[in-house]
Amino acid sequence: MAGAPLSRESRVVDADERLEDRVMCGLRRDAGIAPDATIEARFGAGARALAAQGLMTLGDGRWAATDRGRIMLDRVVLELVSFEG
Repeated sequence: MAGAPLSRESRVVDADERLEDRVMCGLRRDAGIAPDATIEARFGAGARALAAQGLMTLGDGRWAATDRGRIMLDRVVLELVSFEG
């Protein structure tokens, strides 16, 4: 209804969601992300699998999407955060 106040909804974002957001946003940057021990433990196996497919680079202490990975970055990020291997 026009002029009606907007509803205010909020929820608590847990540590796992914050970590996923950090990775998702970081991979959208040209520089990628510098994974810490927590990111490596949670996403390292998935990152290595994506690197083997030519979708990510892992080197010099940084993870980044390749040119090919950037074209399908939404898929890369989804695979990374949902990887079970």
